[in-house]
Amino acid sequence: MFSNLFRSRDWLILAPLGLAAIALGYWGFLVCDPARPCHAVSQLDAFVRAIGLLRLSNNYVLGSDPWQLVVAQFALPAMALLGGAKLLLVNVRRDVRVALAHRARNHIIVCGLSDTGRNIVEGFVEAGRTVVAVTLDSDEANALACENLSVAVLKGDASQAGMLALAGLRRAEAVIMTTGSDAQNLEIGLRAGEMLDAEKGDTAVKLLAELRSDWLRESLAGHRTAVLGRKSAEMQLFNLYENSARSLLHSAAFERAFLEYGAKPHIVLAGFGSAGQEIVRHAIQTSFATPGTRLAVTIFDKNAGPLGQLFKLRDAGLNGLADFSFNPCVFADDDAASWLDIEKSLTGLRADMVVVTLEHDEDALRAALQFRSSLDRLGQLETPVFVRLRHQRKLGEFMRQVESHPLLPDRLISFGDLRQLTCPEMLLGTGLDHLARAAHEAYLETLSRNDRSPAAVPWARLPERFKQSNRALADHMPVLLRIGGYRLVAGSGAAVTFEAETVEALARAVHWRWCVEQWASGWQYAPRRDDVRKLHPLLRDWSEIPEDSRSWNRDQVRRIPAIAQKAGYLLCREKVVPLVDPSSDAAGVPADVTLVLLVDSADAAQIDRAETLLAARPARLRLIWRGAESLNAFEDRLSGDLAAAIEGWISPQA
Repeated sequence: MFSNLFRSRDWLILAPLGLAAIALGYWGFLVCDPARPCHAVSQLDAFVRAIGLLRLSNNYVLGSDPWQLVVAQFALPAMALLGGAKLLLVNVRRDVRVALAHRARNHIIVCGLSDTGRNIVEGFVEAGRTVVAVTLDSDEANALACENLSVAVLKGDASQAGMLALAGLRRAEAVIMTTGSDAQNLEIGLRAGEMLDAEKGDTAVKLLAELRSDWLRESLAGHRTAVLGRKSAEMQLFNLYENSARSLLHSAAFERAFLEYGAKPHIVLAGFGSAGQEIVRHAIQTSFATPGTRLAVTIFDKNAGPLGQLFKLRDAGLNGLADFSFNPCVFADDDAASWLDIEKSLTGLRADMVVVTLEHDEDALRAALQFRSSLDRLGQLETPVFVRLRHQRKLGEFMRQVESHPLLPDRLISFGDLRQLTCPEMLLGTGLDHLARAAHEAYLETLSRNDRSPAAVPWARLPERFKQSNRALADHMPVLLRIGGYRLVAGSGAAVTFEAETVEALARAVHWRWCVEQWASGWQYAPRRDDVRKLHPLLRDWSEIPEDSRSWNRDQVRRIPAIAQKAGYLLCREKVVPLVDPSSDAAGVPADVTLVLLVDSADAAQIDRAETLLAARPARLRLIWRGAESLNAFEDRLSGDLAAAIEGWISPQA
């Protein structure tokens, strides 16, 4: 990444050639005949006169003077001339890029060149996009690395109108603020919005501000009418910890870990910093926000005591929605006692997964491998270990291959790569928010022209509170659909219509998720609504809310097929067939319903029956875990069709 840090690799060629020319001159002066004027009286005199060849004032002739001098008197000035011309060309090209930055069109402006900013620049350049960067220090390493990508790097304060104009704000597609200061990012975004509104552009420029502070993000998200966007600017907040958590919960490996979870799924979390807290927050409010489900979270951290007290005080609502256990420990190779305590704790619980979110990649990967070894010793080979690696994704992928098994591909999975979280698709809203935007568009289609709701506006001008609500609904949708026997599949086709029983079941779940979201934010039940005190009359059981509210939830459920269709998905029906029951019949299942076969990997009869059903129609397999012994036996009997149909493993209790 920094191999070309000093703006031109040509210096690696010119510098040695220049030194070689000086060495030739030095050699020539030393061997020159004492009768000739070129004779040097000492080594120091030879060196000084060799450097003096740069003046082009000498006329050494081949035959009379040493050949070394004849070559050096031309080579040394030539190297100096080439170096000067190259330096001039590099600076001229840089200055031209800066001077023409304000004329760029449909480009990306990046304000701030921290590690996040530099990764954003590199990602957009790789995608073939034009980028203009603004930074206070154009001589630091990240700025120089961006210049080597032919990016115009402007030195100045991006919150100043003149600097934004110089960066070509009026013609830009997006402005991304990653200065490292939340207040500064918002200041730049608000200033840019004012400038764009004043110029009355035809298209809205996207303004993306990075927010790291929980209190500021929650304040904006919790305010009923706080709108950061404008007519000519779409303001969007992003948090890399939040995006990392959402990408983990959206991953296929995460879903496979909870194919069949009971009333109390269990996550072990190593590290409870910002990344770990976001994972817990989103898991409670989306992945496990179903009636009758209560998540258990076991946390290992060196500061578990103080972090636990702070979490219970600051996130009291969230704390009441799951069972938390905080365990102090040290993740170090030379602290065997701490790892023995961790393994002893793992013996007494059955975790569905382990998630490692330590601050430094090397520490995180080492801890993840330790967890993997401990789980293997306890016979929990199928329990996946997720590790957050911000910069060492390739190493994480390599270690995944090392730890994988043909039937257990998810034993060690990395997530949270900074390059992936800052890629154009993720930042410009087509990565994690496409379902949320589709949900809002489907909602707008149900409104009348005279609707005065603060949510009755396009996504660009939607208050952050409603954006977050749409995101929560979209993140919860795969879990919600599983209740009704459906799954999201990429593709196009006619939208399905839910049966009345399905609508009722999903409406109950939608209401429960909404209650969980409100409880997590500190809202409580009261007969009368009070937004200041966070009191709401609908925070009750489904059977206790008014019929008009239940109808509203049913209408929301009925919009789900349209939402999926707008986002490019189909809803596919599926039916779980437990082959442990010989009377379970798959023959009467309609052809448009996907079979999900529940197979005990230790039962040869069930395996034979699964092969027969697979030969008749497409299906997926969920295997019941019976330990390493049955794993090896099942692998010996595995056919190509069976291997392709395996979806994942579930616990024997299911």
